[in-house]
Amino acid sequence: MKRMVLAGVALAALFFAAGAVFASNGVKECVPKGTYQAILTPDLKGGCPTKAGLSYKLEELGKEGPEGKQGEQGKEGPPGPSGSSHGYSATSSNVAIAEGKNLVPTPVVSVKVPPGKYMVWASGNLKGHEAAVDCALAGGPYVTYTFEEARLPYALNSTVSLPSGGEIALLCEDEVSGHPAPEAETNEITALKVDEIN
Repeated sequence: MKRMVLAGVALAALFFAAGAVFASNGVKECVPKGTYQAILTPDLKGGCPTKAGLSYKLEELGKEGPEGKQGEQGKEGPPGPSGSSHGYSATSSNVAIAEGKNLVPTPVVSVKVPPGKYMVWASGNLKGHEAAVDCALAGGPYVTYTFEEARLPYALNSTVSLPSGGEIALLCEDEVSGHPAPEAETNEITALKVDEIN
């Protein structure tokens, strides 16, 4: 009976000592420096056991490791879009517009640009007598402006891609003939070069 009591006391002391190690220093294990070796628990003094031909290191589990070395710099990526634009503009005034159907349209105002993609705007005023003027900008669809005896403002916009550069123009023609030719005045065209047109 006395031996059982002593054994119980010794076992309690063992658990108390082990708990003290874990509580004061965190959970620690003896990690072998070699491969294919078992991980061991520390002894009662908090150290790692010594075995012939084996070497252990006391490590705290869950502890944050040292910061790693900075990795190598990655390869330079491809160049992105320029993010810039360039505008081109031109003006004209008092341009007589060709009359009748099946005629070559009159270039009212135009601007020369280098290769690229462009957003284009044109505006001005039409004046004449009983005219029906059709105008198209940068190869876009024709828009009809009908008026009798007054000045009628016009405004068009379009987009165009010119791989080799060239001239961007506003073309107009008058469907009605037999009267004084209508005119386009205070005409202005602006072409803005952009990276992409979506």
